[in-house]
Amino acid sequence: MAPTTPSHASTSGNSQQAGQPVTPPQHHDVPMDTDEEGEEEITPAHPSSHKDEVKKLKRKLRDLGQQHNVLLDNAKNNAKVAQSKIETLEEQVAKLLSRTEEMHKDAEESRRLYREHIEHMSSLAVTGKDPGEILRPRQPEPFNGDSDKLQGFLTNLRSYHLYYPIQFTTDELKVRHAIGFLKDKALRWFEPIIRDYVTKPRHERKEMTQYIYKKYENFEKELKSAFGTIDEKHMAEMKIR
Repeated sequence: MAPTTPSHASTSGNSQQAGQPVTPPQHHDVPMDTDEEGEEEITPAHPSSHKDEVKKLKRKLRDLGQQHNVLLDNAKNNAKVAQSKIETLEEQVAKLLSRTEEMHKDAEESRRLYREHIEHMSSLAVTGKDPGEILRPRQPEPFNGDSDKLQGFLTNLRSYHLYYPIQFTTDELKVRHAIGFLKDKALRWFEPIIRDYVTKPRHERKEMTQYIYKKYENFEKELKSAFGTIDEKHMAEMKIR
C-alpha cells in the first residue's frame, strides 16, 4: 500500500508559517497609580513645638486674667472715690443750705431790730431815757468761739447797744460791754488783752490793746479774724466749686 502524500495546502501553510519571522508580543508600560504623586508632603508636628504653643496660650490667658483683675480693681476704686465725692458734696450742700437759712434768719432779725430801734429813738426823744430802760431787752447769749454763732453774736450785740444810746456813748464802752459776753475759748483768746487793759495805764498799754478798745469795729474785726476764719474759708471753697 502506497504512503499518503500530504496535501499542498497543508504544505504551503506550514511552509509559510515556517518562512515568516515570528513577532514577539509587545508589552505596553501602564503607569501605576501611586499615592506620592499629586499630594503635598505632610510633615508631622514635633511634640516639643506643640507644647510650646500650649505654653504660649496659657501665658496669654494668665496675662489677660491679670489685666482683667487690674481693670476690675481700678473700677472698684473709682466707684469708691466717686461715692466718697458724692457724699462730700451732699454734706457741703447741706451745710450751705443750713448756713443760708441762718443768714436769712439773721437778716430778718436785723430788720426787726432796726425797726424797733427807730421806734425806740422816737421814744427817747420824748422820755429822755434809753429805750432799754423801758423795754428791758434780752442781753446777747455768751460767745464761746463757735464760728457758726459769731455773726449772730455780733448782730445781737449791736442791736443791744442800740437800745442804750445814752449808756454806750463811746466805742470803748461798747467794747468793754461786749467783752463781758466772751467765754471758754473766746475768753481765753482775749484774756491777755483784757489783763493788759485793766492792769496798765492807758499810755503803757500794748498797741493791740489800744487798737481794739479805740474803735468797736476793730474789736469785731479781730474777733472775726480769730473765730470766723473757718467759716469764711468754707464759704470761699463753696464759691470756687
